[in-house]
Amino acid sequence: MKIAQEKLKILKTSLEQKNKDLEHVASLVNHDLQAPINRILGFVEILKEGSDPKEQNFSISAIETSAFEMRAIARHLLSIAKESQKNLDFGENKL
Repeated sequence: MKIAQEKLKILKTSLEQKNKDLEHVASLVNHDLQAPINRILGFVEILKEGSDPKEQNFSISAIETSAFEMRAIARHLLSIAKESQKNLDFGENKL
């Protein structure tokens, strides 16, 4: 019984650390996504105001670049999540 309680305590500590790590990653991702989102919104406003074709092309290009940046961030986040899932090892903490 005592061994099971010790294993539960170790598992709880491990999960708490993983939650802290996840919160940190979420904070970083949020920060990284804000820049391209703000650029997109800014360039959309420029397009709404009606600008000359050269400015429109620049705005569209900037929006596209920001969207690609967001996609890369999302893919990177997914790869981190998949890698984290692989690294979850509850085998050694079986009761």
